[in-house]
Amino acid sequence: MKNFKLTMLASLVMAGASWGTVINGSSLQTILNNITNDGSSSVDVNTDQVSQDKYWALTASGTSAATMIIEVAGYATSNTFGLYDLANPSNKVTLFSGVATDGDQAAVSIKASGAVYVNFVNTGVVFSSTNFGYFLSGPGGTFYSDDALNPGGLDHMVSYQGEGDIVTLPGLYSGTWTPNEYVLAWEDVAYGDNDFDDMVVMVESVQPVPEPTTLGLMGLGLLGMGLMARRKKA
Repeated sequence: MKNFKLTMLASLVMAGASWGTVINGSSLQTILNNITNDGSSSVDVNTDQVSQDKYWALTASGTSAATMIIEVAGYATSNTFGLYDLANPSNKVTLFSGVATDGDQAAVSIKASGAVYVNFVNTGVVFSSTNFGYFLSGPGGTFYSDDALNPGGLDHMVSYQGEGDIVTLPGLYSGTWTPNEYVLAWEDVAYGDNDFDDMVVMVESVQPVPEPTTLGLMGLGLLGMGLMARRKKA
């Protein structure tokens, strides 16, 4: 029985990587198709979601750029988008406010001290580590990349990694959507319509990191499989 339980735990952990959020309608897919130069994105919004996208870290450059692709929400003039501290979700830094428009950009860096800079200016906010989450806040509520912090534990952000398409973002030259660039698509109302087209942003020089709980479960699952293999050899 113990072996069965450990096997089930390992299977659940591994299967979790394939779970995704159902995207209603075709609006988000159309947005990705529209920024793709040949009009057809290699990314499928339902099958190509990044599975581990709750928390993120900057890559070696230490600075990440965020580019607004589109915001079509009714709350567009009020929504704010930014980063929050993994250890304290109320500790936030805003990258885009309600006055932001398609094509606007912001640069964020986190120093070794935890000091957060936006557009190379010290915000006065200090994070506990270089790991962070993304948030969207407005009249519809405040929502986090970590779905456990959202009403009902529902996903309000889906993300997609570049697959080499040539894309053109608003106001910018065409370029390759590389694997170190991700599109973040948001739903900005609790229990909303789940079309995830309310705000769409591309972020670069970042990478998703497993959340601590997931790492622990994976460790237990792998340990269970190891114990089973050892028992079979015996």
